[in-house]
Amino acid sequence: MKPGPAKITEIILSELALDAPPEALEDVIHKIVSRRTEWGLIPEEKAALWTADVKKRLTVHLEKIYAQAKQPRFAFNSSSEYKIQGACFIEPCDHYEVKEQKRRRLRWKDYYDYLKNVTPDVFEMICTRILGLLAVPNPILTPYRADQGIDFFGKMSIGDLTGHGPLFPVFETDLIFWLVGQAKHYPDSKIS
Repeated sequence: MKPGPAKITEIILSELALDAPPEALEDVIHKIVSRRTEWGLIPEEKAALWTADVKKRLTVHLEKIYAQAKQPRFAFNSSSEYKIQGACFIEPCDHYEVKEQKRRRLRWKDYYDYLKNVTPDVFEMICTRILGLLAVPNPILTPYRADQGIDFFGKMSIGDLTGHGPLFPVFETDLIFWLVGQAKHYPDSKIS
């Protein structure tokens, strides 16, 4: 894709940090063009020329993201619409709950980055531990073989899930579920 508003928009959507502080969109474009000397463009000229088109493209992108009920990577600053910021940048006017949601989202990025970089056998171990978090007593991890077979499993009763109570004791102990899993860890491709 040749340099232009579409390319600049793509770069902003992929590179802007989730907690980036507010910055004038024109300045962001200037920095992007300045860093790409191979384009041979004048940053001041292109920033002034492309700002309106990039802003329009970012606005359309935000509308699509919101329509899909997804989380955006960036936001327009609440007090200055010509500034953009990371979606998790905490503004002074943010309500306490919004601030907490932004902090949690930033932590999830760390988890995602960690999981993306673990080895397949460690990923299987993490999946087995998740069964434990789901109240499966004694989940089992099978030996790692990369054989496309069962990687982890466990069994649980309804009582393990809901808590054993006096209402239906036989039902709670005799109805057993087997949870069987196969871990797929291909961070750079999709699984069919």
